[in-house]
Amino acid sequence: MWSSPWGGSEELWSQAAVRLSREGHSVSASILHWPKPDAAVERLRAAGCRVYERQHRRLFSLALKACAQDPQAWRAERFIRKESPDFVVISCGGFADDLWWSEACRKVGVPYVVIAQAASETWWPDDVHFSAIRSAYRAARAVFFVSQGNLRLVERMLAGPIPNARVISNPFNVDYNAISSYPSTDPTFNLACVARLEPSAKGQDLLLEVLNLQKWRRRNLRVSFFGNGTCAEGVRALARFYDLNNVNFEGHVGNVEEIWKSNQLLLLPS
Repeated sequence: MWSSPWGGSEELWSQAAVRLSREGHSVSASILHWPKPDAAVERLRAAGCRVYERQHRRLFSLALKACAQDPQAWRAERFIRKESPDFVVISCGGFADDLWWSEACRKVGVPYVVIAQAASETWWPDDVHFSAIRSAYRAARAVFFVSQGNLRLVERMLAGPIPNARVISNPFNVDYNAISSYPSTDPTFNLACVARLEPSAKGQDLLLEVLNLQKWRRRNLRVSFFGNGTCAEGVRALARFYDLNNVNFEGHVGNVEEIWKSNQLLLLPS
């Protein structure tokens, strides 16, 4: 991801990387450098993965551009040649991020797959991206989408089917066999919105707007927001602007199962 050190879109590839490493495979991961990396980065290293943190060096990038080279594509090709992988997984926070990695894979001759996490009608590929995305997808062994809706939307954007597309599920951070008793609704119904605080993607503003309606103000419920994000201050300010006294901001919670010991319903305005 480009907007934060970690997010839900990182869980699929990182959990796969940890599992493969523990099974004896050699795994290298190239991620963006952040001054305060997420704890998940250390979990990768602890599992035996080699983690490389990419840093943007402006002068070096300018020098490459002066030589008519794309800095990102040059770094991707250099990394792949150095690591010499048998297979590459390109994980996109969206559906068309970091496509220079696919270009590098094709140039070096390494098979790859693309994981396309998010897609939105608010960003439509321009003519340059249109051709680049189709070429990257066409050459991939598979393109994995995390919902049928996203797959249909991207096919519409690219004006055609994606024959090698597959739909897979993101992991959820609750034990599959976990069973918790239904929390009491006395004195209130407790609803949880679990997502990073970023209204453009997660829609917390819409939820707060609904809670501001008189019929919802009269209802016996409390909404708790779980998560951090780059728009946390703005979301909290919007709740104050609406003068909502039935809203809590709980921050990031490491153990998701704990959320459902006191909340009856998940809200996903995204």
